[in-house]
Amino acid sequence: GRLRMTFLSVPGKMYSARGTTNLTQAAWAPCAFALSDTGPLQTIPAEGNGDWFSLYLAIEEPARFFRLIVE
Repeated sequence: GRLRMTFLSVPGKMYSARGTTNLTQAAWAPCAFALSDTGPLQTIPAEGNGDWFSLYLAIEEPARFFRLIVE
């Protein structure tokens, strides 16, 4: 399955996601995501367009924490 993360993007900013299974560790790994519910997975940041934007995160673990990365 996939988890949908939706937010208001800023034009020209790049967005990606990182995840971890343990909040007490500092290791956050890049997460595969798609730009649509059934689209191909990627880890390359996606560019915002100033509108609502969704990342569809691949859920690989039974319990996982995610965070949005803005560059």
